[in-house]
Amino acid sequence: MKVRLLAALVALGWGVASAAEGSGGYAGAFLRMGLAPRAQAMGDAYVAVPQGAYVGLYNPAGVALLPGPEFAVAAGALTLDRSLFVVGFSLPVRPKGHGAMDGGVGFTWIHAGVDNIDGRDSDGVPIGTFSNSENAFALTFAVRPHRVLTVGLTGAILYNRLPGVTRENGALTSSGVGLTAGAMLTPWRGLTVGVALHNINAKYTWNTEKVYERGTAVTDRFPVSLRMGASYRLGEDKMLASVELEQNEKLGTLYRLGIEAAIAKQLALRGGLNNGRLRVGVGFIFPVLGHRAGLDYAYLASVEGLGADHMFGWVFYL
Repeated sequence: MKVRLLAALVALGWGVASAAEGSGGYAGAFLRMGLAPRAQAMGDAYVAVPQGAYVGLYNPAGVALLPGPEFAVAAGALTLDRSLFVVGFSLPVRPKGHGAMDGGVGFTWIHAGVDNIDGRDSDGVPIGTFSNSENAFALTFAVRPHRVLTVGLTGAILYNRLPGVTRENGALTSSGVGLTAGAMLTPWRGLTVGVALHNINAKYTWNTEKVYERGTAVTDRFPVSLRMGASYRLGEDKMLASVELEQNEKLGTLYRLGIEAAIAKQLALRGGLNNGRLRVGVGFIFPVLGHRAGLDYAYLASVEGLGADHMFGWVFYL
């Protein structure tokens, strides 16, 4: 019984922490927290923004619209002993020849973890602290079959690990595969309309026979969500505004707003609302080895009493 209770507590891991911030308590919560500092500073209203190395996670179709290859790294200083680390690379493909179709590819690794989870038995007696980590390895493909239309698909291998919870003090693990399908329309200069269906078939299946004698298989499905929105870019990156609506099968309807304004040639201020929660940030562009590089920061206001999260990112435009 002691082990059973422990397993139940630990299995909630990141989900419990994330539920406190409104992203749910359901499987795959780390993917709903937002990933790129630039996107998060804009309220995570990014399904219709075809920019950034992580664009394939928001809308796979955006990879085909990138102006050039991008590499990015991001990390978070988060509340509730959580950690988040993201690495992404995206490459647009421009084949030559009559009838050749533009496209793009991208890869992203996401690592999220929770430490210092308080373990207790069925009598409420402390039995130690535990941790949980989740990873997603995502590969994106996109093509542009028409001048105004791009479509794409992201496939992600999901891996969840709960160390020290089995009867032999080993790790309980689960893996799965999830898909995201998306499309973007660019009917005229500056305007982009995007739609993406997230978490298709994404799930964890837990076999708890190693946790307690009468263990069984339990499946935790990621909530499927449909995100749709529009963005408008004014001038040569002088200003970018975006709006987004999400219909999540567990969390209901969510809305997001974001804006980015270049107040100088190398400096941009950002702000937004993620379902009512304030997001602000800043981006700074500078030259490195003949290329452009950028530093991004996002301040993420949390629910009352939990403090704020901070995301930091570095982008290299190849």
